Amino acid sequence: ALLTMAFGVLAQTPSKNAATCVALLSIAAGPVGMVGGQVLDIETAKPDEKLLEEIHRRKTGALICVSVEAAALLCEAEARQIECLKNYGEHLGLAFQLADDLQDFDEGDPEKISFCSLLGVTETLMRLEQSSEAALAALQEFSPVADGLRRMVQLNRDRV
Repeated sequence: ALLTMAFGVLAQTPSKNAATCVALLSIAAGPVGMVGGQVLDIETAKPDEKLLEEIHRRKTGALICVSVEAAALLCEAEARQIECLKNYGEHLGLAFQLADDLQDFDEGDPEKISFCSLLGVTETLMRLEQSSEAALAALQEFSPVADGLRRMVQLNRDRV
C-alpha cells in the first residue's frame, strides 16, 4: 500500500521534476527493480552470492536508491550531487540487506538462503562495514545538511 501511495504523493508534488520521479519510481518498482528481483528470488532455489546480491540490489536497493534520487531531483540538486546520492542509495540498500540477513540468520534453518548462509556471519559483517563505509564516502562532498543520511547508515549498523 505504501508503494502505491508514493506514486500519488509524487504525482501531486508541485515540482517540474515530479513526472521524472514518478517514472523513476515505476522503473525501481517494476521488472527492472523490485518486481524483477522478487521474480529472481522466487525462481531461484539456491542462488549463489552474486545472484543473491543482484536480487537484493533489485529489491531493497532499488527502492532505497530511487528514494534518495527522487528527493535530490525534487530539490533540484546538481547532476554530480544526484550521482553521489544514487551511489549512497545503492550502498545503503546493500548494507540494509546485509544487516537484515544478520538479524534474521538462524543456523538451525539451512534452507533459508542469505548472505550469512553463503558467506558466514564474519564475512557478512565485513561486507556490511564495507557497504556502510562506501555509503558514507558517497556523501563526502556534502555539508552537514546530509547528516540525516549519515545517521541512517549508523542506525542500520546499530541493528546488528
